[in-house]
Amino acid sequence: MKNGTFVPVIREAIKQRLQELGISQRQCALDCALDYINFNKFLLGKRTLPLVQIEAVLKHLNLKIKPE
Repeated sequence: MKNGTFVPVIREAIKQRLQELGISQRQCALDCALDYINFNKFLLGKRTLPLVQIEAVLKHLNLKIKPE
């Protein structure tokens, strides 16, 4: 995987996990103390999030991401 292409993989994994768990983006943002609009824009690929916030979401969703 080329440098910089890992973030879209994380976005898609988060979106898929939210759907699997039936959790809305808004609820996930609230649970992780994130601004909903920034979280939504991150999932749409329109902005980045600090790594600490991405890690909080991954932990909340019990997701572990490994590069291929």
